[in-house]
Amino acid sequence: MASKPRALVLGHSFVRRVVEFIDLHQSNDHYRRDLNLSEVCDVEIFGVGGRTVDNMIRLDLEVIKRNAPNVVVLELGSNDICDSHCDADSIALSLVAFTELLIKSLSVRFVVVCQILPRRHTPFDGYNERVQKVNTLLREALQNINSAKFWWHRGLVNPAKNVYARDGIHLNDFGNEALYRSYREQFYLRYPNFTKRPESTCKFLTSCGECQ
Repeated sequence: MASKPRALVLGHSFVRRVVEFIDLHQSNDHYRRDLNLSEVCDVEIFGVGGRTVDNMIRLDLEVIKRNAPNVVVLELGSNDICDSHCDADSIALSLVAFTELLIKSLSVRFVVVCQILPRRHTPFDGYNERVQKVNTLLREALQNINSAKFWWHRGLVNPAKNVYARDGIHLNDFGNEALYRSYREQFYLRYPNFTKRPESTCKFLTSCGECQ
């Protein structure tokens, strides 16, 4: 029997906090660290607060090598944008370069680069405009890499409810639920032979206009 593909969700505090959300709600079988995807692939989640592209390259490559993932879901970029001296082009280029490093040097077969979310409380004027520009540049650049794609988070694009915690930066429970389900949905789209979505996922996606 062929082994299941391995996936790694990798990133900054959003990833760490979604793990905390899972652990707080583990009595509800809808939320598990394997994203309830054991029939699809083996999933690991690794997030460290404050991560940027540069310090992920310096500090986390061994984590990636140890997990040897076929697929990496990359939640990164918002802390890079906090540096007001870095422009949108250089941030987008660094994310694309890191994506190519994962594919070419670490033999990752596919990389999903997630959208950078705006903030309600921003570190400087123009932060969210820079977020929008980096997302646009990333989406365009990744179209030229066959083994990568840009991903809009389901439920976090123009959400009907407030998704932010009190700090205006991180996500509240509703936001973390949407992020959790967005990560899961990526794998259903990545592995089309496993097309049956749990009923709870379809109900959530239908409410967001994503499940047909």
